[in-house]
Formats: sequence, C-alpha cells, structure tokens
Amino acid sequence: MLTTTVFGGGVHGVGKTSLFASLATALHFIHWTASDLIRAEKASAIQGDSKAVRDIEGNQDLVVLGFRRAAMNVQGTILLDGHFTLLNTRGEIEDVPLRTFAALGSAGLVCISDKPALIRDRLLGRDGRAPAEQAIADHQNREQAAARRVALALGIPLCEVSLEDRVTLTDFLAGYGSTDVVPTGS
Repeated sequence: MLTTTVFGGGVHGVGKTSLFASLATALHFIHWTASDLIRAEKASAIQGDSKAVRDIEGNQDLVVLGFRRAAMNVQGTILLDGHFTLLNTRGEIEDVPLRTFAALGSAGLVCISDKPALIRDRLLGRDGRAPAEQAIADHQNREQAAARRVALALGIPLCEVSLEDRVTLTDFLAGYGSTDVVPTGS
C-alpha cells in the first residue's frame, strides 16, 4: 500500500482542522496539521538556547521535514492541514513557497472558505481577538488565489469548497482512497 497525500488549506479560523479531523475519521485517513509537524520538528531539532525558526519559509521547511519523518512510519491517505498563505510579522499576507507543496508530493489540494463574519466569530471565541471582516475577506481571497496557483503549477486537482459543503469535499477526498492506517515500523 502506498502513501497518498492531500493538502488542505484555508485561513486561520475557517474551521478546517475540525472539518478535516472529522472527515479523516469517517474516511479512515490520517490527519496531521502543519502546526503540529512544525512543533514536533522544533522539539527534535532545537536544543538548549537555540531560537525557534520564525520566518515563513523556515517554518515551511520544518513542515516538510516533519512530514517526511512522520510519513516514513505510515501507509495510507494523509490529509495534511495547513495554509497556502500566512501573515508575516509585519501583518502582510505572504504565499507559502511553491517548493513546499512540491516537496510534500500532494496528489490533491483542498481550499476551505467560509463567510468572513463567521470566521471572525470563531477567532474571537478561540483566540479572544480577530481581524476586521474585510481583512479576513482579503486574506481568504488571497488564500484561494494561492491555492489555484499551486494547483496549476503542480498540475494537481484542487477542490475549492465552502465549509458547509461536506458532500462535495467528501466526494473529492473519497477519490483518494479510504484506507486503514498501517504502521511500517520505526
């Protein structure tokens, strides 16, 4: 059995992690988040007083390293949840480098969207703060455009879907095979 990866993105607070976790369980996929992979890589790569990588490209390199390390030990379909764009330290929207997606070897891409007001409410409830609705809308538009560029550049399918449209997303993901997680050893 081979490992297949589908990368799913969307802006912070869109609800992708909850949705992907639920769908991964239903479809017997493996669900990982990019942020968990970054944290795991930082823990294994940084010792003592070393500073954590703070730049977007550096963090994406950690995603790829963490993904490769974790993927060595499983077979099946991995649903990796992350972002096509991120806010840099100046608050500017920056595309995640194309080389990140190429290195992950994704067979398909998903971009989740939702109404900016609902995203804002989720962020306020989760983090106690949120950008204005227009800033969320602008970021979401940029996220969708970046997802399209990645799909076009890599020649892989993209499913752009609203958070509420579970049927379309489930149908898309089901095309990547329902699997049982099979450890391959350490």
